[in-house]
Amino acid sequence: MRKLIWLAAVCYIAGAALSQEVTLSAGGPVQLPLSVPENTRVTITAFGSETIDTVLTLLDDAQRVVAYSDDRIVEGALMRDAQIVWEEAGEYTLLVDSFNGVSEGLVRVEIVRQPRMPILRVSDERTLVLERWRPLQLWLTLDEPLTVAVSAFDLSRRLDLIMWLRTSEGDALLADDAESRFSARGAWTLGAGEHELWIVDWLGRAGEVRIELTAAEPPR
Repeated sequence: MRKLIWLAAVCYIAGAALSQEVTLSAGGPVQLPLSVPENTRVTITAFGSETIDTVLTLLDDAQRVVAYSDDRIVEGALMRDAQIVWEEAGEYTLLVDSFNGVSEGLVRVEIVRQPRMPILRVSDERTLVLERWRPLQLWLTLDEPLTVAVSAFDLSRRLDLIMWLRTSEGDALLADDAESRFSARGAWTLGAGEHELWIVDWLGRAGEVRIELTAAEPPR
């Protein structure tokens, strides 16, 4: 039950997004102001329709193109919803348009802001500080689909760790209970991409946590 309470709270926070609808026309792209604070990761997605293939262009304050997105690949499938991920702080202009420049209709633009997080790759080991009442967050990054094992261990041997994963598809996966309450361990088969790893102490205490990511045998 305690895991579900933490999970519900964090998924609510992580899932918070600014979403708005814009109307495309043949008159040119829709312009939206975008502010990116320090130490923030911003994910912008333009959801089109069967008749609208969206594109996104990001301009800096000098009106130079710093990012562009048309189609993207998710789990081997072609998605026509353009997406830009940006981490450099500053003031920007976002251009929303169709690929052919003349399609008309509604497009939903979703902007998700998250704290910039450390990256964890296969065979990595990190020791990070878990702050009081604040989940420890990392990007678990895979170049290809893989079964992985993630372990977290409290170096002070006093924390009661809970760990879960939020996949790139938005699914929440709880880690199994470990042999000791000082540690947590999870094994999952995941697709390529970035997945959010969350670690907390049940009572919100602070401490140093060692985290390790390894390749694992697929479950039988």
